[in-house]
Amino acid sequence: MDGLSNIISTLSDDEKKEFRTFINRNKRIKKRKDVELFNLLEREEDLKPKEVIAKLYSTPNKEAYHANRKRLFKHLTDFIVLKNLKEDQSSNAAVMGNLSMARYLFNNNSDRMAWKYLINAEEIAIQNEQYELLNNIFILEIEKASSNEKIDLGFVIRQREKYKKLADENERAIIANSIISSELDKYRREGIDVNFDKLITTTLKKYDLDLVMNSKPRMMFNIISIARSAKLASKDFSSFEPYVISQYRKIKNAGGFTKKNHFYKLGFLYMIAHTLYRNKRFKESAVYLNELKESLEEFNKGHYTHYYPRYVQLLAATHSYQRNLAEAIYLLNELLAEQKVKLTHEARLNAHVTLAIYHFQNNDLKAANKTLMSIYHSDKWCEKVMGREWVMKKNLMEVLLYFDMDLQDLAESRLRAIERNYAQLFENPMYQRVKTFLRIIKKIVLEPDILKSPEFLKNLEASFNWLPVEEEDIQAMSFYAWLKSKIQRKPFYDVLLEILE
Repeated sequence: MDGLSNIISTLSDDEKKEFRTFINRNKRIKKRKDVELFNLLEREEDLKPKEVIAKLYSTPNKEAYHANRKRLFKHLTDFIVLKNLKEDQSSNAAVMGNLSMARYLFNNNSDRMAWKYLINAEEIAIQNEQYELLNNIFILEIEKASSNEKIDLGFVIRQREKYKKLADENERAIIANSIISSELDKYRREGIDVNFDKLITTTLKKYDLDLVMNSKPRMMFNIISIARSAKLASKDFSSFEPYVISQYRKIKNAGGFTKKNHFYKLGFLYMIAHTLYRNKRFKESAVYLNELKESLEEFNKGHYTHYYPRYVQLLAATHSYQRNLAEAIYLLNELLAEQKVKLTHEARLNAHVTLAIYHFQNNDLKAANKTLMSIYHSDKWCEKVMGREWVMKKNLMEVLLYFDMDLQDLAESRLRAIERNYAQLFENPMYQRVKTFLRIIKKIVLEPDILKSPEFLKNLEASFNWLPVEEEDIQAMSFYAWLKSKIQRKPFYDVLLEILE
């Protein structure tokens, strides 16, 4: 998918309708090739340039095609920028808007009115810790101080110095974030375990940040999010759980969670609930999910849109592992039908695949297959949105589903595709167990009678390096439970819960 198709794919159906209205605002032009190009790329996102040219022009015209692309790019850029300006309710947009208006008024000799906008920009920036923008505001106040007798120039200069130090603190936090992220990523690629608590503490101390973090939820949230990403990759949540909970409590007890930091409180609650879920502590996870739900009702609606889909999906997951598949399926169906909350591509794809898994666990194979088939995007497109590992896991699930549906040709075809597309990924030490699982699945698909062999289960259990149950990754256990259910000739879901319990 090229850049233009990628931008178009990010628009919702309603936004596409709005864009067509926007691009047709000039009624003098009746037949628009840029609109035709937009419609074509919307319908067929993986077309090559030669194919697009053939569909757009009776006589191939490469120059006209490229001019058309540039025009469509410009219209899309203008549309998205204007839409974001209209919808962006963030403090950043408010500060920039007031600051721009103040500059405009100063340039047009309306100093009295300009100062109102400038002071408003300053107040919003201070309330929301927009320290980088504050420096620009104070510089303008210093420059225009002579036009306002009420302004104490000395005070403004002292304020600038004060907030410049805080801006510098933010910059050091960004550098610390980047170093921690780089180190964790390096260890992840090399399959090396790392004491992230020590890494974070050492890095924060190096950049003089260790004493301010409890009053800086945004900084701490960003750093812990990086550590969480590393744990997601390694599937090691047991050591992460006490760390993230202790940091949340420190910030909460220090009064760090205020209205302006509410987004980060929600983020901490979600991380804790998700970590407890991955550690198979479903009741404890539900406690934090309940706190998250209550907190979602407060303050910014934008936060609700961001976290509500995650809350629902995680709540459904906890139900699924507590013998309540019906509730899990209901919650995800309701989420996918939700009209008030706009789901991102990521949220919608996760909901579809997870719903298919619950149908699969419920032995409703047709419903599982229908749910997967409702994902109209190609794997290549999904990989760009969700990442290679997500698509690989979806493909693995499809192999199991096709096998259970007696669609052996499809199961074999999908297996060959996984081996071909992810050969390089399986060279990473982190994916050795997936590689082993794939090898065993291949044996079963090609030789189904092997499941009758009494030696197979014994060899199967010896094939994996298992951790203690409380530390083992819940997703790995799910794949293993499917294998074991085939040998024991018992329902997959029952075997999965037996292993977990």
